[in-house]
Amino acid sequence: MKKIRLVALLLVVLVLFTACSGGKGGDTSSAASNDPAGTSSVVPITNGEFCVIVPAGSEYRTTLALDVYNVMNTWDNIEVSCSFDSETSDATEIIIGDCNRPIVAEAVAALTNLGGGSNDDYIIYANSGDIVITGFSDAAIKQAVAYFIANILKPDAVLSGVVYSYVKPVEGTAGVTVNGVKLDNKYTLVVPQYNMSYLVRIQLEELQKTLTSKLGVTLKEATDATAPTFTQEMINMYYGKTWSNCETATDYKNYVNSINSLDKTKTKTEYTYEVVIGDCDRAGRPAITDKNQYTIKVAGNKIFLNGGSPAATAMAVSEFTKMVNAGALALTDASTVVGNYKNVISNYNRDNYYTLTWGDDFDGSAINTKKWIVSYGRDSTIYSTGLNGRTPARASKELNNNYVKDGKLYICAAYDDKYYYGGHLTTKDIMTFQYGYVETSCLKPFGQGFWTSLWVDNQYLDKGLGRMEIDVNESYGAGHLTLQNSFAWINTTGIRTVLSKYNFRIPNGYAFNKSNIQYNADNRGFYLDFHTFGYGWDANELYFTIDGKVTSRYDYATAAMVFGNASSAASLGTTVENARKAELEVTKSAFSTPAFLRLSMAVGFSAREFVVPDGNKEWTESNKFIIDYVHVYQLKGQKMYFH
Repeated sequence: MKKIRLVALLLVVLVLFTACSGGKGGDTSSAASNDPAGTSSVVPITNGEFCVIVPAGSEYRTTLALDVYNVMNTWDNIEVSCSFDSETSDATEIIIGDCNRPIVAEAVAALTNLGGGSNDDYIIYANSGDIVITGFSDAAIKQAVAYFIANILKPDAVLSGVVYSYVKPVEGTAGVTVNGVKLDNKYTLVVPQYNMSYLVRIQLEELQKTLTSKLGVTLKEATDATAPTFTQEMINMYYGKTWSNCETATDYKNYVNSINSLDKTKTKTEYTYEVVIGDCDRAGRPAITDKNQYTIKVAGNKIFLNGGSPAATAMAVSEFTKMVNAGALALTDASTVVGNYKNVISNYNRDNYYTLTWGDDFDGSAINTKKWIVSYGRDSTIYSTGLNGRTPARASKELNNNYVKDGKLYICAAYDDKYYYGGHLTTKDIMTFQYGYVETSCLKPFGQGFWTSLWVDNQYLDKGLGRMEIDVNESYGAGHLTLQNSFAWINTTGIRTVLSKYNFRIPNGYAFNKSNIQYNADNRGFYLDFHTFGYGWDANELYFTIDGKVTSRYDYATAAMVFGNASSAASLGTTVENARKAELEVTKSAFSTPAFLRLSMAVGFSAREFVVPDGNKEWTESNKFIIDYVHVYQLKGQKMYFH
């Protein structure tokens, strides 16, 4: 076993005041004044065990960790390892990047106090024996690691406080100030923990690009609140109970008790300098009731970008991006901008900007039958066999379990002596669309056997070689996970075409299928808060989103589908080439046909093997699939049809 001792030859701080290509070094002789905690002291590093720490899942930072490891591993008398920030270590830590360690926050605060705020800025910081190497961008961190290896990583070093810093010189007067304070990397971009639209995400990415190109800064993103993250053990349980389901009422009761025992507490997180997006939990956030209004507001050290709808909030971000892009900008508390989405969108290039072409915000006192066809009782889209002597059905007029209230659609699970009731609303025969992005904001029910989904579907339209089925947020009532599925089901015409051209039958009934299980990131599940779920689709690609972030993306027009090897194709009497050609032809045909929307809840279906026992509180407390809105956004050239 090798060990290293970085023996302290001097009981003073090692001062590295070497200049870096036009930058400036941090003078550690005054390190205590740069330490926000005021606890910096001379700390000779004499521990012979070291661990290089990087953020979990960061391949780029892992490479940098190995660079440090490889140098140290050549020394005598050393024990060195690499690890992720989710793990603990008793060794002296050399921490690279934005790891979850209190000392990292100290280092970032020290770098911020030095006044640069550029993506190029970095710092090497030490306290209590540990070392942090971090910066305001990946490139800066890479530069910091290189400097650390070349100039600092050697025996006999004594490190404390700000060991070295590089701050890019300010050039010219262009930039953004907020009540006299420069907008730079001390600002945090704050977004809602849940329920943010992908339209807003698109514009946030454009804002970050502009900040990087114009100001040389990229803001760190954080959510306005956090909740405890669930464990892998809980994920395994959710998975098992969703697919295998509970077999007895006792089994189900134990499952519910384990869910209820989780710590679901939300903790508000707030930063001194913030750019706040949308409906975050913040004092001073502009309250907007007009769906078309957007507001850009400055209040102290905060900039608020908000709107009365997802499209309006996206517009607020977009218009702020234009302000930054225009040049020097001095914002004050008097700089409020109020605009109207409908008025401003006419000036936008719709070739690359999604605009709202259809939607329902469920205003009023009843379901809008000009937008939705509502199914009642039995219909052709429900499973015929049920559980406990009951048959699954759609809405009940007598029980009024599908209704609009307080700007939201409610589809409620219910039962009587003969039926389990859910709901089914469709735009078929009213509205279909070809390509675009569809998004819903909804609250999922909790209770096994409550099967809910928003679909994009073109079944029964009798066009092309196949049927497109997209499950934007399919859930079976477990409350903590949802499926995002895509299918191209072959139809009768497709079967005849494939047999004629390629001499084989596509198995399983589909030419394309991608299924993803998406877990909520924390203990609150999908049933305690509203979340957004979305699906985008054009002539080549499809993608899914949750809370504004893309969860999966597929190039369906060129990618290999079901068959990928000669043996599987040969077993069906064809070649890999012919199988792929057939799959692509059916898939592109299915995904080019206009589609309609479905909102549904099916209850008590035998395929799920279990439904909440009669009388359980889930039938009254968490039996509701609540939809705040369903929107369709499109680019220029994408089509919508009204029938």
